[in-house]
Order: sequence, then structure tokens, then C-alpha cells
Amino acid sequence: MDVEVRDTRISVERWGDEGGKPLFYWHGGGGGSEETALLAPPLVAAGYTLYALDAPGYGSSEPLAPDGYAQPALAGLAADLLSDLGLSPAIWIGYSWGASV
Repeated sequence: MDVEVRDTRISVERWGDEGGKPLFYWHGGGGGSEETALLAPPLVAAGYTLYALDAPGYGSSEPLAPDGYAQPALAGLAADLLSDLGLSPAIWIGYSWGASV
């Protein structure tokens, strides 16, 4: 699914039923949502619903202006994305770059 956040289209994939406990995954700097297929099966089997984005500028998500990649700006974008998806609160899983957001 595509979500418009702060005038930027962000691509998000979902694994599992919408009723599961939400997990949100932000990939590392060299990855994308395609790596989430390895994480999803055991988490879905445990009753979670996993959401993973293609971070701005990755996969089919639009890039940001250079200042949009500053940590405070990314954190704000992530908070707005979680809110727009109705996932507040959610458990955050981040790898490398995704953990720093």
C-alpha cells in the first residue's frame, strides 16, 4: 500500500491480519521491505501483524529533500506514518539505519 505522509509517498507492506499486535519494521541503509519476508512468518505465527516500509528513496517510496533525512525529520515522518496507519502505539523494529530513526 502507498501512504502519503508529509507530501511524500511511502510504500508499506503488511504481513498478517490487521487485528494482530502491530510491529513496524524500518530497514537498514542497504535494504528494503523485500528483506522482511524472512522476518514475517514467525512473527505472524506468533499473532503479530508486521508492517514494513520502503524507506524514503528506497524501493517504490519517493525520496526526500536532503534535509528530510536529518534524524528529527525522519522521526517526525515515522511518527506521522504510524499515526496515519492507525498503529500508535506499535512495537518498533529497526535494523542499522532503521534502529537509529
